Amino acid sequence: MYKKYLEFNIKISLYAHIMNLFFLFFTIVTTESLIFCSNCKFYRPWIEWPADKTMGKCIYFPIVYKESYNLISGELIEGSNDYEFCGKARIYENLCGKSGKCYVPKKNNTSLHT
Repeated sequence: MYKKYLEFNIKISLYAHIMNLFFLFFTIVTTESLIFCSNCKFYRPWIEWPADKTMGKCIYFPIVYKESYNLISGELIEGSNDYEFCGKARIYENLCGKSGKCYVPKKNNTSLHT
């Protein structure tokens, strides 16, 4: 009886090790395949917070205001351009999406994702 119990524990332990290796491999593969906006040629730091990479803009998706008013000052904005935040572009699949379908690596990018 004890021998069967021991064999069963060895099989379970071996199965657990195999599953751990599988998940480790899966994690490495998915981490290396991630695309980061800060490594894209369309990424620009936001002027108001240039040191914060989480607040970057994507120049691939311009926002054109034909004639509108600044909601804070009331000044007329005529044909000014702005760009979508990278976070918004990555949320919506009709823009860049989670997969980063519009991603183009920077020429001087030394990241693993080139």
